[in-house]
Amino acid sequence: MRNPMNLVFAAIAATAGVITMLSGLPLIRRRVPPNRWYGFRTPRTLRDERVWYEVNEYVGRLLIWYGTAIMATAVAFALSPPLPEDVLVGSFLAVVTAGLLVLLVLSFRRLNHVCGQVQQTGGDRDGTPTSREES
Repeated sequence: MRNPMNLVFAAIAATAGVITMLSGLPLIRRRVPPNRWYGFRTPRTLRDERVWYEVNEYVGRLLIWYGTAIMATAVAFALSPPLPEDVLVGSFLAVVTAGLLVLLVLSFRRLNHVCGQVQQTGGDRDGTPTSREES
């Protein structure tokens, strides 16, 4: 018989995975304009729409992969033999934390890459020089 706690944590992980995946779709479709509430918000993404859409489309794709990893955790919880609660919580937190760290590192790498491309084309969209051009 399956441990009911395994199924509870599987349901929590599945819900978190679906929400994470769904949150990436509008970003991938470039439907989210620069704002202070939703998306990969940094001074550089908020300053230039080209940077915003390029980086957030990429982040949206990462969110799909991240949500998929969380969903895989849900499946593992549902199929695993009964586990103590601390193992379930620790496993879930490990997946969420590791995935978030990978997502952040890759997002900032993409931001730096896109900003480098924008700098090569002559500054921000509004014509103001980027901070590196000023020095």
